[in-house]
Amino acid sequence: MTNSSNDLCKSLPRRLGVSGPALFKYAALLLILIAGFIAYVVPATHSSLWFDEVIEYYYSKYMTGYVPGGYGTSDMYERICFTFQPPLYNILMYLWLKIYDSEFWFRLAGILTILIGSVAIFAAVDEKTESGLWANIAAALYLFTPAVTFYGLECGEYNLMMCFMSWAICFFIKSVNKPSFKNMALFFVFSSLAVLSQYGAAFCVMGMYLSLLIKVLRSKKRKLILTAIILTAATAVLVVLPLLIFFVIPQMNSMGNITVSHIPSFVFNPIVDYVDGIAVCAEFIFYNSMDNMLLKALVTVFVTVATISMVIAVVQEKRKAFYLAFSLFIMYSMYYAAVITNFYGYYWWSDTTGGLNFGKRYCVFMVPILIVAAVTALHTVSKKTFEKKAVSMTASVLSMICFACLIVAGFTNLDIIRWEKSNLREAADAWYDAKAYESTTYLFRDPIYYEEAICYYIEKHDGFKEDMMDRVMTCAVTGDIAYEDYYTNYIKGDEFYFVAREYCLETSVATLKSKGYDVSVVFKDDSEDFHVAQNYIVLHAVKGRV
Repeated sequence: MTNSSNDLCKSLPRRLGVSGPALFKYAALLLILIAGFIAYVVPATHSSLWFDEVIEYYYSKYMTGYVPGGYGTSDMYERICFTFQPPLYNILMYLWLKIYDSEFWFRLAGILTILIGSVAIFAAVDEKTESGLWANIAAALYLFTPAVTFYGLECGEYNLMMCFMSWAICFFIKSVNKPSFKNMALFFVFSSLAVLSQYGAAFCVMGMYLSLLIKVLRSKKRKLILTAIILTAATAVLVVLPLLIFFVIPQMNSMGNITVSHIPSFVFNPIVDYVDGIAVCAEFIFYNSMDNMLLKALVTVFVTVATISMVIAVVQEKRKAFYLAFSLFIMYSMYYAAVITNFYGYYWWSDTTGGLNFGKRYCVFMVPILIVAAVTALHTVSKKTFEKKAVSMTASVLSMICFACLIVAGFTNLDIIRWEKSNLREAADAWYDAKAYESTTYLFRDPIYYEEAICYYIEKHDGFKEDMMDRVMTCAVTGDIAYEDYYTNYIKGDEFYFVAREYCLETSVATLKSKGYDVSVVFKDDSEDFHVAQNYIVLHAVKGRV
């Protein structure tokens, strides 16, 4: 290497405005982002969209007009009011689909938001620990946390919410370390965007807001206190009140949880349910759908050690660790109260569901702050608890090994060889191969599942013609209607095709045969590799002899 080349290499970090170590940590982050991008993009379209994603597509694609699965609503606002989520995802996706419209492009939006969120996790941990190594570990751990990988490959509001939440946490930490109008304003902005993406974000936002408020009041600086008051008032007027009036109240009336009893309902008792809820959420977040006992044991150890480390960090660092720990406590306590009283959760609403609603997808708002808290707590303990350098180094290495195992487990959860959640694409291809468009097709729909989702792939097929949809009928089931009545009341004609969930197969065939139809199975996928069982069937029924 020539002298000029050596001089260039030595001066490059200075010319870029960073030191050698800083350049290394950003280069490492770039490699992590590239690896994450490849890991997500490879399986991005292995699986077809499933019905939730198709609903998100149609609700976002068209600002006005009827859409399949749209329940007859005429515009985006009415459609959003019928769902359980805020409007931001659908609005942003409307703009995204204006740029280009394809299955890959639709999923790419979620992948990019996950990657952008990991940069915020990196920045948050870097701000808290001043360690590029631990910041990069946090970014990688976030990218490959099983709950993140699961929803990173799903077109929905969760990846968008986690992205904004990650940046809100970053600026929360910056505001605690260096209170300023800029840091606090950005915290309020990203917090608002997170809540406008998914309502669960409000629990985490409230925890951080109360912590930051304590920090500001403790400072006794009039300028900071005035800043907090102005930002709070502006957020309340511009974000909170409109969201409540135009979305939250209408949605609560439609979703049913406002009509049930809100008397606390426990599985065991208040204390046991509080602790068990933590375990249920951690189980969902860190190993999701994976059935691996070694991973479960590792996650249990990780969560336990991270919790103990947080307690030790609070004792050691007092105020420095207090704000993040207090945010976690408020976040989970509010979430716990909302679940126990049947205001928030995953399952269908009833007076006695309560504690059974812990975990599942409605707890993913916890992921960013849990990653940041766990990594920073373990960093504090491994670096500051042990006086002997050898012991401290050993603790750090063990932490790294634990993180590496979790990252590998999350990467495995991506299943880049075959990520499957639905077979709608294959069912639609079989529908075309059978020339089902020449006859009437009935799409089964019960109160939970929406077979209209297949319309996405019917419309996206190269052979699609507008008049085909005139012969595609939706058969809505209301209440507890019996299958016998269902087929009698909704299905007519001497020949038709029938699309339904696989669980309907035996009943559908038996009932149709009892009505005098000869039934053949056009499509049925016997695969058991689906991460979420969304198997569809296509039947062909022709009137025969009774």
